[in-house]
Amino acid sequence: MDRTFLLRFVETLETVIPPDGSLSLTNVIELWESTLPIDPHPNFFVVYLIGKYLLYETGLYKTTTIVEMIVKLTTAGLSAEEMRPVDDPDVAEIKKSLLNTILYVAVHYPPTYDRPDSPFSIAISNWVIISEKMFSGKLSHAAEFLQSVINQEADNQRLIWSVEKLIKIPHEECPESYLADDSSRVAPALLNAYLRETVLRDPEKVQVIFDAFAMFLAHPRTTRDEILPLLQMIYQFFHLIPVRHPETISTLYALIQNKYYLWPKPYSDLAKEVLGMLSIEHKTPGAAMRHQLIREIPAIIGQTPTGKERVVHVLFDTLSPKAHPLMEIIKYNNNLGENVDVSALQLAMLAGILEVELNMDTDSCGIEYLSAEKLAQYLPEALAILKEAVLMKEDDAANFKKRHLGNLKERIVGECVLNTNADSGSAKTTRIPPLKFELYPLEFDNCDPEVDVTPNSFPKFPRRNSCNTILFILNQYRQLKSKRPLTVRIGVVGTDYTLHNIAASYASLKSTHASLLDNLNVQFFYVPSEKSHLAEFVGRQDKWYGRNIVCMLDCYFHLFPSTSSKPSGLSPLSMGLLRQSPVVAKGGADKGKKVAKSKSTDKAEAPSPAQTKAKTWANNEAMDGALEEMQRRIAFKKLSEGSSSSVNLNVSPLVTSQPQLPSSSSSSSSSSSISGSGSGSGSGSSPAMGRLGGSGGQGNKMLPQKAPTAAQRREAAGASAAKKNVFEYLKLMYGAPERGMLPAFVLRTELEQFFRDARYTVPLTLYSCECWLDDTPYSSYTVPFLRTVELGIDALNRYLEDQGEEADPHKDIKLIAKQLPSFNLRCKQMSMDGVPRAVVVVQPKPWYSVIAASCPVIDDDRTEDANPVLPWLEMHTTELDSKKRRQSRVYHISEVIAESDKPRGKFSVLLDDVLYGPFYKISVTPCMIGETTVRLPLMSFLPF
Repeated sequence: MDRTFLLRFVETLETVIPPDGSLSLTNVIELWESTLPIDPHPNFFVVYLIGKYLLYETGLYKTTTIVEMIVKLTTAGLSAEEMRPVDDPDVAEIKKSLLNTILYVAVHYPPTYDRPDSPFSIAISNWVIISEKMFSGKLSHAAEFLQSVINQEADNQRLIWSVEKLIKIPHEECPESYLADDSSRVAPALLNAYLRETVLRDPEKVQVIFDAFAMFLAHPRTTRDEILPLLQMIYQFFHLIPVRHPETISTLYALIQNKYYLWPKPYSDLAKEVLGMLSIEHKTPGAAMRHQLIREIPAIIGQTPTGKERVVHVLFDTLSPKAHPLMEIIKYNNNLGENVDVSALQLAMLAGILEVELNMDTDSCGIEYLSAEKLAQYLPEALAILKEAVLMKEDDAANFKKRHLGNLKERIVGECVLNTNADSGSAKTTRIPPLKFELYPLEFDNCDPEVDVTPNSFPKFPRRNSCNTILFILNQYRQLKSKRPLTVRIGVVGTDYTLHNIAASYASLKSTHASLLDNLNVQFFYVPSEKSHLAEFVGRQDKWYGRNIVCMLDCYFHLFPSTSSKPSGLSPLSMGLLRQSPVVAKGGADKGKKVAKSKSTDKAEAPSPAQTKAKTWANNEAMDGALEEMQRRIAFKKLSEGSSSSVNLNVSPLVTSQPQLPSSSSSSSSSSSISGSGSGSGSGSSPAMGRLGGSGGQGNKMLPQKAPTAAQRREAAGASAAKKNVFEYLKLMYGAPERGMLPAFVLRTELEQFFRDARYTVPLTLYSCECWLDDTPYSSYTVPFLRTVELGIDALNRYLEDQGEEADPHKDIKLIAKQLPSFNLRCKQMSMDGVPRAVVVVQPKPWYSVIAASCPVIDDDRTEDANPVLPWLEMHTTELDSKKRRQSRVYHISEVIAESDKPRGKFSVLLDDVLYGPFYKISVTPCMIGETTVRLPLMSFLPF
């Protein structure tokens, strides 16, 4: 690797990436698609990111250029004076983004091993030395991880190393406790997608992964914290791809049965589930994946689908800054699963059964010539034989399958000979088609409801705006016919504020539409877009959720470079992660803006002169930036073409003709010609592959057959009614690039895995807070909540801020005592076994704080013992005393009543950190509908 080329690469990146680190969608596409997949660009990019990180970590960014830092990094390193970390809060976010991007490139665009004297190797060695000295001998996690990736020269060695990293989840998994360079939590969140895509592209690799599973199950140093992630991975991969070696299944079964099945809960629960799956897999390999396919696409076995088997209803909180970009990612990739070729899936399933059970070469016998009618006839027969064999003993099952499947094979071969003139495909296993997302962007309003103080007119529960949306979703299943209760999967993308709204709507529907909910299996999947107390608690209990959802999202929200929202009107994250789509080009971005409009803009209003002028300025700004935008794209294109010259963007538009943007076909063909022998042509990429996987790689090896030409791809994409090559169509629709994966692709596949594999219910107990506006009989309403109820100084300060007054939490204690309302407390205590105890009554006094929690609050020691699954609240009270300052007590309670000691005295209350009131009296009890406690069914990967 020549240092001259490295420095020119760095100069070009530094020229095209503005100081704020933001780029347009087009530029980011060029970087991830065309530049990084080509060697040695991943090595160059990693050195650039390391150099930029060291500039910010040492504070040298104010005096040193990136090129000067790269020169030092690739030669003698930094001096002792320069190796001093500087704590600068202004650059903390960009340091985190730089390190996350280093980890992402290391996993999905792995740098190639280079000679020891190359600039790349010298830079990595110097970074390790600098990290050790700057962190007092403690090796930087990111430097250690990158070095480990580079050292895994053999593919199999890297797979085993990845499995080891994935199962070693720290006991305390707290996203908020990340060090600036702590990859021990971030990096493994990237490895799950890497392993999954590796086996889907090359099914032969699955044996290496399962051998690693067996090795760690039998290893004496495998700890209890590693067992649940290990069992979850076994469950995941058996549903992902068939395992065709019975001895592997037998080994896993024996290890789990002889040891982990006897462990206490929750280990035994998951071990029992995995053992049941393995016992079936041993008799009929591939049963787990077939069951998954049939459950999502029942037309495979001739059943009439309801149309909702692969649907996930996703509620997005448009008020959360990071929820809307996630919605854009899913929206622009949401047409992938629309057209599923049932005949192709039937052919793949039938071929897999015959290959595994009879060692039949399905390609040579011509099974691909079967007509759609014959496929629909033979596949159910084969499945019925396997179903009957599961109920037999092992030896009897083997003989039974050999005899009956052998007879079926003779019929199939005879049928194939008769149809040799038909167009053929290849009968190989494919991946499960993607899910379909129905998106519901909402502004979750948690304001106080309007209450009419006449008898029987006030609502039992306030009717939130999400209530109508959830009811609309449930009504879609009312008329569907099914032998079993239909499953309704509802994703919630937002914050704890969002879940507070959902909890109120769910409780309201349980009281008004109980019969509808009783006939449905409603499941909620929480995808936190920001810091979340509930997600933190679930992540500590279900470490697979904490790592692959909470930590994964935190990683993908911080990647470098970020993107500017000016060119397309999209939010920064969506432009950084999304592939360009026709929707964006045709004004889809403007449509996306309308989703997040507030109530005040519901009615159309004529724009003011100032607004018109601002819009004109914005248009002029976009036009002025068009030339610079195209010049940046040309710069990235030159990098993709291997140009050795750096690019200068300081060109006056008055003396330079406006360059024409290259078309997608020319850009793709350019990438193809540079990739060298064996590279896949980007010009033939389908819209589906373009949005998800990217181009510039070496052809998709998911199906081991000859790569099609661009004309064949176009023909397959256009043949919607009768596809001449069904497996080529599947490869076209669901394939991914060989080298590298765009962040949008990884993010979507991880979310799909969450919606598929999260099968355990966390029964979160809901509580109701009945609130009285005054002491009249009909002035109350009930607010369901999920986590906390808080009174005292924090609620008072929030109320003052809401009224436009200045709140000072550090006021003099005498002044605080005058402002804090006094009220009495009456609570029903509970023992640790959940047995009710005596009622405690505390006389009226001004309380500094009273908090009752069912869920721990991050960085709040008062609530660390709370658990939303248990039937009580942890109440912590702090009295306000001018002499002793504060006196605290802790109670286990099931009910609590706070009532003002003055007829007109009122106090505010925080429910799930949402301000309500002021009220004269409140009563907190478990939320009951009749004799049943209402619980929100939140889904998790692992049992609690």
